[in-house]
Amino acid sequence: MKISTLLCGAMLTMLPNFAMAQADPAQSEGQKTGDFGDIIVTAQRRAERLVDVPVSVNAISAEEMQVKQINSVFDLGKSVTSLRFEGQAPTFMPTLRGVGTLLLSGSLDASVPVYVDGVYLPNTRGMNFDLPGVNGMQVLKGPQGTLFGRNSTGGAILITTSEPSGTLTGRFKIGYAKYEDLRVQGYLSGPITDNIRAGLSVSYRKSDGYTKNIVTGADDDARAKMFNIRPDILLTNNEGLSVRLIYEHSYAFDTTALGLNNPDGFEGMTALAALFGLEKPIIATKPWQTSANSEPINRNVGDSGAAILNWEMSDELTLKNVTSYRADKNRFLADADLSQLSFFDVGNDVFYRTFSDEMTLNGKIGKLDYVAGLYYYWGKVWDADNGRAVFFGQPSTGGNFQHIKAETAAAFLDMTYEVAPNLFLTAGGRYSTERKGYSLVNSVTGLAIPIEDIPDIPDLNLPDHKRWNSFTPRAVVRYQIDAGSNVYASYSRGYKTGTYSGAAPVLIDPEHLDAYEVGFKHSSHRFSITSAAFYYDYRNVQVTAVDANNPARTNSVNADEARSFGAELEGSFRPTPEWSISMGVAYLNAKFVRFADAPKFVPSPDLPGTWTTVNVSADGTRMPRSPKWSGNFATSYDIDVGSGIVQLSANVNAATKNYNVANLGFPVGTYAEVGANISYTTADTHWRGELFVTNLTNHDRPQQYQGGPLGTYAIWAPPRVFGGSLSYNF
Repeated sequence: MKISTLLCGAMLTMLPNFAMAQADPAQSEGQKTGDFGDIIVTAQRRAERLVDVPVSVNAISAEEMQVKQINSVFDLGKSVTSLRFEGQAPTFMPTLRGVGTLLLSGSLDASVPVYVDGVYLPNTRGMNFDLPGVNGMQVLKGPQGTLFGRNSTGGAILITTSEPSGTLTGRFKIGYAKYEDLRVQGYLSGPITDNIRAGLSVSYRKSDGYTKNIVTGADDDARAKMFNIRPDILLTNNEGLSVRLIYEHSYAFDTTALGLNNPDGFEGMTALAALFGLEKPIIATKPWQTSANSEPINRNVGDSGAAILNWEMSDELTLKNVTSYRADKNRFLADADLSQLSFFDVGNDVFYRTFSDEMTLNGKIGKLDYVAGLYYYWGKVWDADNGRAVFFGQPSTGGNFQHIKAETAAAFLDMTYEVAPNLFLTAGGRYSTERKGYSLVNSVTGLAIPIEDIPDIPDLNLPDHKRWNSFTPRAVVRYQIDAGSNVYASYSRGYKTGTYSGAAPVLIDPEHLDAYEVGFKHSSHRFSITSAAFYYDYRNVQVTAVDANNPARTNSVNADEARSFGAELEGSFRPTPEWSISMGVAYLNAKFVRFADAPKFVPSPDLPGTWTTVNVSADGTRMPRSPKWSGNFATSYDIDVGSGIVQLSANVNAATKNYNVANLGFPVGTYAEVGANISYTTADTHWRGELFVTNLTNHDRPQQYQGGPLGTYAIWAPPRVFGGSLSYNF
């Protein structure tokens, strides 16, 4: 039976809602209380009940993160309908409803931004972190151009951490799993004085990874080692004013997604080796194997600081200001010939510096709720795209740095008015202006190379800077049927900034997405359901594909137009106080409408076994990472054993065939992955132990599958993993 049939049948039978997280206004977002109607979210930049928010939102509490084994932001894809984290190594980028970053460069922005405590994280290579202080996550679907601005065409992911508390609290956890995977996490918080509180979160992870090298025999070539520390101070007074100061240092060496191999034999490498008189290459073709002659590198070191000011000026007026600075440096290197030969490696070094400041004013005047804001962003990226290529063990020529500088300013206003009893109208808009500059810097002299003087490209005619202006409005009508039910219809626009791409720069135009959505939400004590149908008109889609003539480079283009429509049904049901069920199913039809020069890999006529690219029309073809059907299911049951609670839980996430990249012809097949765990929590809730398994059936699924000049490349999702953990809370 097809997965789509199973998912639809299950949903029609159960009709529950995904959102299991719950909180009352006095609690943090995503905290569980036992009543579906009490879920509080901040999707509209103010605290509201989830059922009253006319946006598709999934809220995940800290408790639910434990049950569903959500250890980092990347695990959200297992539980949130229409969210996928199938990225391009070493960059992992979220895709929502088929909208995500289709560009491979580390210097480019994601289309679904991640915010931690209101701070924007622009580095798509620096998001693989554990935060033991997290108390909830929200996933906003659809363009968020009005309230969250640039680069939110697909949606936004909001992560909230615990503020330092007025009483001494702590959470400590140690876990161990197959492949020598050790995780240690700790969070401690408490008062220093009546007006000063402090918190500290620390996490450490070390793993050998799940990939075996058939050439060297090593089983830790695709390994991970991560460390994160985050001190936090909260200053308050008795007049509604608070200032939160946060510093974070993170180190992540993670090559688990760089265990490259070739499931189809990599005939191009065999042909190339014969051409140069080299020995026959050894190529790994089975899942979770590699044949590289060197260990890959994917290392990111980041430091950041943030100051969050919150001033409750009155019961109906709150001022908030979030200021942040972040610096990251990333190094990436991988064996691109996938063999024991020292033929060529590819990689780059990327350095990020960003500063942002946002001031918002939340207020209420009678039946009018409003939020107004000013935003400023400054960022610099240095990207040595071609400085790490190695041929026959010798460095290649080149090694120049791309230097991209961005500066953005924006103002926005969003208002909701109750025009009649239970009938609400929302109107809002954001005006943004952004300037980007580009230069190529000689890695030896440190001097900038003007665009017109870039060697070997005499006809390049591009400005060295470009300014784009945008207006991203939204309009919503919502009707409250009763205290627990709402229907809504909305229009919103998303905008993703243009940019320069490549050492032979291409100027990429901005993306625009116009979204139309209707939805229904209902929430009661034991039952909750949300449904939405949407239509997207997507212009100037930014797309990148591997250049077959130079595997160290990519080509970036704008696809003229894409359109998509779909529907989602999500629900939760609590048959008894001990038993909970959550489910979600999504249908998506996302296709390019006009894409005249799409790159497609075809066999090369010059050297048998190798591939080259030709430009073809992709009109009517499915967009990357857009499965027609996808869904998830989770259930848990609590058993009171007197001394505590034993909880049994299981989850499934599934999707039909889809493509990772815009190169036509390399599909990832239908899959379903199963996870389960059993836990015991003492009656005083202080101690919790658990045993878990992920990918129970050991399904071998390519997480990334794409073409290259020598054949196909594959990166495999993790195999079956068993593990356990012990935690203590007070």
